[in-house]
Amino acid sequence: KVLLMVLNQPSPSISKYYPWSPEFKAFVDDCLIKDPSKRISCSNILSKHKKFFDKAQGIEYIKEHFLSGIRPFKDRVP
Repeated sequence: KVLLMVLNQPSPSISKYYPWSPEFKAFVDDCLIKDPSKRISCSNILSKHKKFFDKAQGIEYIKEHFLSGIRPFKDRVP
């Protein structure tokens, strides 16, 4: 039942009420295309969304702000 709902419902979208950058919105929209034949390939997404990736803060920023509180994978999986 859930699989049918995923297939039949519109793609999810990010909140229009949060001030996401236009580059981020475009990137997410391309990633959420359901039909694989219409979805952008991984190799093309980097070039199409270069402006978005150019704004990236770097791996240290990601580690500090997003990954610091996550336990190692081996500790999360029985």
